[in-house]
Amino acid sequence: MAEALLSGLAPKILKDLGSLLIQEIGTVLGLEKELSKLKASLSTIDAILSDAEKKGATNEVVKDWLRKLKDVAYDTEDVLDAIATEALRQKLELPSNIVLKQVCRSFSPSNPLVFRLKMAHKIKDIIERLDHIQKDSVVAQFQFTTHHQSVDMDINDRRHTDHFVIESEVMGREEDKEKLVKLLTSGGGNNEDNNVMVIPIIGIGGLGKTTLAQLVYNDESVIKKYFDVRMWVCVSFDFNVVHLAKKILESLTSDNCSGLGEIQAKSQLVEKLSGKRYLLVLDDIWNEKNPGKWEDLRKLLIGGASGSVILVTTRSEVVASIMQPIKYMYKLEGLNENDCQSLFNQRAFGRKEEEANHPELVKIGKGIVKKCGGVPLAAKALGSLLRLKRNKKDWLNILDTKIWNLEEQEILPALRISYNHLPSHLKQCFAYCTMFPEDHEIEVDDLIHQWMAHGFILQPPPPTRGGGSHSTMSLEDIGYGYFRDLLWRSFFQEVTEDDKLGKIMKCKMHDLVHSLARWVAGMEWSKVTVDCPSSRIISIPKGVRHMELSKNLNVVPVVTDDKTQKLRTLYLPPNFCISRKQNDLFSPLRGLRVLQLSIVFVVPTSLGYLEQLRYLDLSHNHFKALPNSICRLYNLQTLRLEGCIVFKEWPRDITKMVSLRHLQLDETCHSMQYMPRGLGQLSSLQTLSYFIVGDERRRRSGGLGELHGLNQLRGELFIRELGNVKYVRDAKEANLKDKSELQSLILDWGYPGDNRRRRSSVEEQVLENLQPHQNLKALSIEYYEGIKMPRVSIY
Repeated sequence: MAEALLSGLAPKILKDLGSLLIQEIGTVLGLEKELSKLKASLSTIDAILSDAEKKGATNEVVKDWLRKLKDVAYDTEDVLDAIATEALRQKLELPSNIVLKQVCRSFSPSNPLVFRLKMAHKIKDIIERLDHIQKDSVVAQFQFTTHHQSVDMDINDRRHTDHFVIESEVMGREEDKEKLVKLLTSGGGNNEDNNVMVIPIIGIGGLGKTTLAQLVYNDESVIKKYFDVRMWVCVSFDFNVVHLAKKILESLTSDNCSGLGEIQAKSQLVEKLSGKRYLLVLDDIWNEKNPGKWEDLRKLLIGGASGSVILVTTRSEVVASIMQPIKYMYKLEGLNENDCQSLFNQRAFGRKEEEANHPELVKIGKGIVKKCGGVPLAAKALGSLLRLKRNKKDWLNILDTKIWNLEEQEILPALRISYNHLPSHLKQCFAYCTMFPEDHEIEVDDLIHQWMAHGFILQPPPPTRGGGSHSTMSLEDIGYGYFRDLLWRSFFQEVTEDDKLGKIMKCKMHDLVHSLARWVAGMEWSKVTVDCPSSRIISIPKGVRHMELSKNLNVVPVVTDDKTQKLRTLYLPPNFCISRKQNDLFSPLRGLRVLQLSIVFVVPTSLGYLEQLRYLDLSHNHFKALPNSICRLYNLQTLRLEGCIVFKEWPRDITKMVSLRHLQLDETCHSMQYMPRGLGQLSSLQTLSYFIVGDERRRRSGGLGELHGLNQLRGELFIRELGNVKYVRDAKEANLKDKSELQSLILDWGYPGDNRRRRSSVEEQVLENLQPHQNLKALSIEYYEGIKMPRVSIY
């Protein structure tokens, strides 16, 4: 189904073709005619894409035609990116007074014609393939309707932006909640010999099993008083007894238990639960094939006091029957029609007054609700879809769509309908979420940065004359708007907000929604498991653009395939050890936009070959230095280094990383003693979460002055070791007062026990000169030895 995402890719390519940079380079390289013809061909096809994608949803012939077209679109994007990257490379490596034309003439030091001929050949090949696709009999047979799409996202016109409802009020579950509360607190049930009993909640996906369990778990009047302790664990497909023991311990103690060994984790769990009446929720269990695993876990839980209960949510009666001793099987039914209608109307109309103004739509809505079958997730998704639509035809299209009759296991028709009506730019963003595991807690900013890396987020076009001012929103802000749109349509749930900043930080996807994302991504996504030595050579399936590698045994797989250049995303698993002999592992993967490496001890120099890389996650690794070759990643926007506890050496040419927007560090980078000189030249930086003031005697150490021009910094900034500041003027050079997007600031002078002579008068003046912008929402000052507290620093 990934071919249906083409309408999101085409506008981006057309925008790139129209950019001033590509036009100028095309002129210098003599490619004006080729680029002009390419743009015309793409524009013609783009006009029929919307109708073609609708027909492709139910027709295999059209689907195959779209698949071929998307392959060409990807290749076109690669060519345009290669042209722009080469121009940027030459601009950075030649003296700054070299103008664009001189840059373009020297694309190849050995032969100026090589690059031009190579690009011309690729563009001509693409044009021929497009001509063949346009003349395909599919176009004549299906007579696709012309429809020109707009890439204007109407970012400023969303009606729900300022009054966003994250979670709808739960409807129709009051009686279910009361019944379950009574069951949980009514003694031992049918088996008085067991201290700990199990109550499974059984029902189809999307019915609200987890929501009901949450209502019961958070009950103030009875549950919290009746049980000594409560624990909540999301299980999903991973019924690993040791992992679950650690998760239960973490829920019980709020401590990180990942480092505990098997025996330690099990013994601590038994000890903590001994003699306590507890409530344990095991959410979303799928363990049908290994009943012995449940028995192994149950042995760790039976020491609780009489009246302890394990509340389970599952779709499977087989799973429920395995989890003995059962006190009561609670079979959850769908919402009654009135409650389902109320939930739908709340999403579709909002206020009662709005509902009263559209009696015809209310009547059509009743027909839609009947088809939802009492499933709350379906009612919420379709209600959200119709929230901004007041045209009777739009509502009738939903009521009468053929999708209701399609039989697709694990995917609700209502979700399919909601997805089909997403704007094209949201479809590709949603499909990409398949890269995250089921039940994974997604970091919203990280998701947006990966969307950016793939070019999914587009700036709205400038207005026509007299059309008002052009939007100055950053790509990050626009991406956050995309996320809010998907959240509103119920594609995300279980959000976590930052109390200080009032922004959504994390979220999850319902497992049915995740299944939809997998279905939509289709053959473009692949997860390859390496579980034996014979699997060292990994073949990349045809058409795969996004790949996740996982392994069960300690082997070192080698990705070697002629399709590697087609890959755009690669997640490598923990303990993917890279030896020096494999240093060229990444040289074939030159099309990558996103790369995630986990637990490596050496950062391979071959990363420098990944010239299209926009996102590199090296967090929680054990390397000491970044190779200088990484500075050849001129397009890199995000570099994650959190949790790199032994990292201490920066590359020398960091000033060449001109596209870098997010440099993510944290206080666990214990070995890092300085920030690199020249960091302040990276004027696009928006995230610099951690900054350490190094010893100025260090040759490559940059001081507070590196912050001077970084006025796009946003979010949180933690400045550590301010006790190293010797001159008051250096603090003023940081220019914090002009950083209007910063919301949280932590100023840390370093532990007082350090062997440094510190004067309170100097620290007072340093603090005075670190005056932040008045937009700051949170300020923390640590290990400050000054006597006075400047008024300007307190908000």
